[in-house]
Amino acid sequence: MAVAARRTTVDAGSPPHAGTGWERWRGEAIPLLLLALLTLLGGLMRRYHLGQQGLWFDEADLVMRARQPLAELLRNFINPGENGPLYTLGMACWIKMLGTSEVAVRLPAAIAGTLAIPALYGLGRTLRGSRLGLIAAALLTISPYAHWYAQDAKMYSLLILLTIVATWMLLLAIRRGGAAWIVYGIVAALSLGIHATFLLLLAAHAVIAVVLWRAGYGERPSGRQARWLAILIGVAALPLLIWGAIFAVRNGPTWQVQATPWAIVQRMVVEFSVTNRAANGLHLWGGWLYVVLIVLGIGLMWRAEGGTPSSRGLSPRRALFIVGAITAVPGLLFIILSIPRAVFEPRYLTVALPGSLLLAALGIDGLLRWRPTWALAVAAGVAVLIVAWIPLRDVNFSTVPQKEDWREAYRHLAEHARAGDGVVIYPGYLRSTYDYYAMQFPALRALPVATPPSLAQGTTITDRALNAFFAERTHGWERAWLVESPERAPTQDPEGRILGFYTDGIANLQRPQTLFAQQKYNGVLLDCFVYDGPFGADRLPPHVIPDVHMGTTGIGLFGASLETLGGEHPVARGAFAPLLLRWITPDHAIPDDYTVLVRLVDATGREVGRYDIPPLDGHWPTSTWQPKDDPYDPHDLHIPPNLAPGQYRILVGMAPVSDPAHPLPIFARDGTRVDTDGLIAVLPITVI
Repeated sequence: MAVAARRTTVDAGSPPHAGTGWERWRGEAIPLLLLALLTLLGGLMRRYHLGQQGLWFDEADLVMRARQPLAELLRNFINPGENGPLYTLGMACWIKMLGTSEVAVRLPAAIAGTLAIPALYGLGRTLRGSRLGLIAAALLTISPYAHWYAQDAKMYSLLILLTIVATWMLLLAIRRGGAAWIVYGIVAALSLGIHATFLLLLAAHAVIAVVLWRAGYGERPSGRQARWLAILIGVAALPLLIWGAIFAVRNGPTWQVQATPWAIVQRMVVEFSVTNRAANGLHLWGGWLYVVLIVLGIGLMWRAEGGTPSSRGLSPRRALFIVGAITAVPGLLFIILSIPRAVFEPRYLTVALPGSLLLAALGIDGLLRWRPTWALAVAAGVAVLIVAWIPLRDVNFSTVPQKEDWREAYRHLAEHARAGDGVVIYPGYLRSTYDYYAMQFPALRALPVATPPSLAQGTTITDRALNAFFAERTHGWERAWLVESPERAPTQDPEGRILGFYTDGIANLQRPQTLFAQQKYNGVLLDCFVYDGPFGADRLPPHVIPDVHMGTTGIGLFGASLETLGGEHPVARGAFAPLLLRWITPDHAIPDDYTVLVRLVDATGREVGRYDIPPLDGHWPTSTWQPKDDPYDPHDLHIPPNLAPGQYRILVGMAPVSDPAHPLPIFARDGTRVDTDGLIAVLPITVI
């Protein structure tokens, strides 16, 4: 291949290889040994508790999209607004081999996060030598930000790796020319298919190449190489440029929060040093520490001009320019893009992380190059380790959920769901979280699911239309589980009309429902509402109709059912027996509150389980019952996990809340007392 004429002898300033064999071995082998230890440590950190946190929405959405047919996956490459289609296609292949568990789908990110450590060493060594490479690799190893995304199924950890590799390949191509340009083009094209923000780094690469060529450094690609570069990168970038232009001119709100340029800079300084998830007090210390190191790196490298160039012929200021460009250009372009419309999310600036770590590493490396400041360099290293360890300990390695805890929310739903239940997911686009965890919790697959339409500002869905939606999609339900993201719901339903349907009713067309239970998880709210009988359908007959009355209260027990999802009565040990009691209210007010007694006994009458609580877990006290009410009262009777399989009976009674030790007598319609110590058998149950 022909090579353009502009060329410099890049290694002219390289220091000669001198010294004994031991010194040469030490100079090359010891850094590689330290790098191996850093890589091993980084890999162990990224694998540690990889499945501890459940998948948050974006991760679950990625997995479910990766399960689409191949034709749909390929169509994503040209769909407007599609981001990372190549990563989704790769994930589709990955899950076919290793499955869809949390660990399996996060493993590619953990591997990429580990490989980024030696890659950053290589880039740092090219820029300024092995010591800079080791310092930068160490900063990446303990980076809470990098570690967080190395334990996230999305593409951001791979994007960090590709950012480093692409920049490294660019410098290699500029220095050597030839086929290295095509290798760089392939890496860049693949990276564009991983995430659209790689376009920002391409702009930085263009600035680097032009400035270096104008300074007489390196080789330009030949005409043939330039054409191949244009084809590779152009084909990958064209769909992104088209839908990006459409997005830029299209009016309307976005889900991101509008942020000022200064706020973006502040947020990213915190993210790259200690992550925004750390305690607020650490933000100041960590942010200022990295700012000081970056300023030191810039100042010391600028003053070092004229010193020994790197083994690749890069002068200190030239190396500083390269690192500054891959940090500042993506950040500056992103800030410009965010001015007309809100597009800021901290993970979108992942491409600037390697450059910022290299700038901080330049500060420590600069202090180590002057003997009087070695102590400062050591102190800076210890400080960096401390400010990184605290968020790693408190956030990244925490056993307390830090991500949206859909897993535990759906686990609870699967354990407590029963026949006649349905699920409302709100906002509706979060349905992918349900579909993902339905693969882990089979009980979810039997439940009907409704996803209400968006009620965001600008939509014209009336209350009558919303009521019609619920009338159609929740027909026949006895209970509704409302699965809500409190963070996302206000943008899709700013007036709270979905929740209002259950708490207030809509347009007097549907009476308010009763809140039966509420579970709060990190980023997820799970409410269970009980209808006054099946919504929009005739009431289902109970399995057993005792037709008895509780003392002289006038309260009658009309029926009892086991509302298992599959209709069968066996219940597994460690699960919950879904008992549904249906009461009859008297013609007069009930002055007192009563507790419902539910007991599980074996064939000998020995009690092996109990669930005593006022009706609807205390949400519908008997003193509030009205004469025309017909209360549905679900009870979740826990079956002890160590219980022997066999036949058991469920007993029911009622006692005053103020005196639960003295249950009411139970009478048949003819006045005959039918209880034993205030309890009556209502259902047999098989425990398996």
